[in-house]
Amino acid sequence: MLRLRILKPLLLLGFFLWNLSLGAQVGINDDGTAPAPSAVLDIKSTDKGLLIPRMTSMQRSDISAPATGLLVFDLDTESFWYHQTGGWVELSLQTPTGMIDGDQDTKIELVEGINDEIVFTLDGLPHLRLIDGRLETINLFRSVFLGGGAGRLDPVNSDLRNVMLGDSTMQRNQTGRFNTAIGYKSLEDNTSGRENVANGFVALPNNTTGERNIGIGDFANYNNKTGSDNICIGRDAGVNFDSLSNAIAIGWNAKAIQNNSMVLGSANDVGIGTNAPEAKLHVVGSMRIADGTQNSGYVFTSDANGLGSWQPNSADNFGN
Repeated sequence: MLRLRILKPLLLLGFFLWNLSLGAQVGINDDGTAPAPSAVLDIKSTDKGLLIPRMTSMQRSDISAPATGLLVFDLDTESFWYHQTGGWVELSLQTPTGMIDGDQDTKIELVEGINDEIVFTLDGLPHLRLIDGRLETINLFRSVFLGGGAGRLDPVNSDLRNVMLGDSTMQRNQTGRFNTAIGYKSLEDNTSGRENVANGFVALPNNTTGERNIGIGDFANYNNKTGSDNICIGRDAGVNFDSLSNAIAIGWNAKAIQNNSMVLGSANDVGIGTNAPEAKLHVVGSMRIADGTQNSGYVFTSDANGLGSWQPNSADNFGN
């Protein structure tokens, strides 16, 4: 009798294993239903469930060579995780609040509060925030980079406080501070120059160490490299040499050729007291010229080269 009791389970187990090897299908149920033709494992129940392996996040991370498709339940996050090429991915039925990469250090997330905001995090550090209609840079070092290659050499751990908007703006800067570059290749070659303002297509592109320069307009102050305190406004307005300082050029193609000078473009008329000047200098109103030689009754005259000066009022000054 004892031998029969032992033999019967062994026969049943052998039959089960033989059937499994032939059909490669398993059905687990209470009513004897055959497994679905397309299923390797068919589990059927109305009062029980499938219990997936449970573990902590650390235990999940410590699984050696996890297979693609491996499924576990994480006790720390209270959610299911599956493994795919590149890492673990969380399964969640909650309303998504963001996107995250496999190692969880790069993500886009919705932060709820009085003012909802969207935060962009890269390599574990937040960089951009969209809040209340504003796009803000989250930058501990207070510089702003927007555009391909903008500030690509600018040290991210230095408090330089530059603003770079446009492709290739200030792309060689290393130590220059408090600069503003707006427009393609503006201040492109700047390395250590500071407090410069470049606004326009290729404005101040060759400046390297010059400081406190202003270039507004396409190709404005194009030649300057080391000069400082220059102001150039207008397309192609600039200094003719790369090291001039304290020069001003205003107007299309206006060129300053010496230090401490101011040049207006040759095509421009200057009006003082009038909106429509009709000469290179058109003054509506009184005018005062004082060089220290002026005196009561003197007249203002010039030499053969047009150099003016005050002279005594005499018959020699009036001609016929």
